[in-house]
Amino acid sequence: MSADPWQPWTHAQADALRMINAPILAALERQREAAESLAALAEQMAAMGEQVGRMARQQAELTRLLEAALKPYQDYLDWLDGGR
Repeated sequence: MSADPWQPWTHAQADALRMINAPILAALERQREAAESLAALAEQMAAMGEQVGRMARQQAELTRLLEAALKPYQDYLDWLDGGR
């Protein structure tokens, strides 16, 4: 017999509490996985946002260059048209 007469009862109580808490612990694990997935998604979206920002800046620069390239042509058309 063990030195603690309550040990069989405390072991049974611990086992019962583990069984009662099992659904809560499973839900907590799912919650942890969901949080990790959301964090990964947030990182991916941030990276995608940076890429879209770079593309927007490149498009703005391209527009500026195209406008500058067309300016002499527009000026010529204006000259031909008599400045109307």
